[in-house]
Amino acid sequence: MAIVILDPGLLAFLPNISRNDLLARVRLLVSWSKVSGTRKWAILALVPSINDFLAQNDLLPAYEPARRLLAATGLEHVYSAEDLIRPVYHLLEKAVPHVYCCVVDELHEEFNANPAKPWHCHNQAVEDVSERALVMAHIENQIHGDGRFGFFASTLSTQSIMFSTHLAAVIPENNPGFGTEDLPKTVQDQFHHVRSVEEISAVLDPREIWEHSSSATDISLAIQLGCRRRMLEAGTYHNLDSIPKFFVGCDFLPSLGTWQADGRNRYASTTLECCVAAVLDLPTIEIKEFRKAKRSADLAVPLRAHISKTGVALRLMMWERPGPSRCIEFANVGGKDEEEIVYSDPFAAV
Repeated sequence: MAIVILDPGLLAFLPNISRNDLLARVRLLVSWSKVSGTRKWAILALVPSINDFLAQNDLLPAYEPARRLLAATGLEHVYSAEDLIRPVYHLLEKAVPHVYCCVVDELHEEFNANPAKPWHCHNQAVEDVSERALVMAHIENQIHGDGRFGFFASTLSTQSIMFSTHLAAVIPENNPGFGTEDLPKTVQDQFHHVRSVEEISAVLDPREIWEHSSSATDISLAIQLGCRRRMLEAGTYHNLDSIPKFFVGCDFLPSLGTWQADGRNRYASTTLECCVAAVLDLPTIEIKEFRKAKRSADLAVPLRAHISKTGVALRLMMWERPGPSRCIEFANVGGKDEEEIVYSDPFAAV
């Protein structure tokens, strides 16, 4: 999964904001509010206590201030006050705060960034909360050691955001590397800067996602990204919605581990390539009907295809779901001698 730090400063519509900045913010907020409900692999993270911060600083969007802001920027005939308010509250409701799981708060000073600040109309309170989101994400990454926070979403124009700061305190005080005995210290980090889910997709490597997959959602993302690359090479890619729809069954990931098709194991990259070929219906894979009964839950047709023809002769087992257009569900992988398809619950697939 990709955790995206949503710049909390985007939610504060400051009274002295420019017309162009307001246009950029509204478009970005509407775009990310749609992502929060449609892309399960793109997790939007808002720094803890952002609601309290906006309320205490009188920055929560309300009808009259939004109307005045639109009038001041000459956009009252382009947007309504509700157009400004709705995506902000949607993101406040849908963005996931618990990914900041180890750090409640922090105290830092001498924050330097590239691109240089200010980012938010010289409003120091809003600048501070944007800094806090980045510093806390850095601390979480260091504690977990997995780089879970990799992206920063804002209206900045650069491809990355770099910063350094003098970290004085972290709450709670018992986190490894950030206890009272470890501070103060200077920290620095860099995050990919993104304005859309497409920009996230351009950065992620499908093989790396496959290698570190721990859920069916991760596997689905790796296959989507693999399809994206193949379609870009063929000149048929427009956006993520142009990738044919497919599903990953709940038993697919466990079967990969059983047959050395996960992580960096022997059949991992080949299995990913076969999944991509199956979704895109490429001539590089031969898919045949499997002589088993249809799935009773949805009358899906069982299918199989070769992943390898030597050694264990690995097979890719799939369901073709009924419907107006072709839709594949990956069921499991298995060897030729034990060629079986898992009759998993279609409603549990992602």
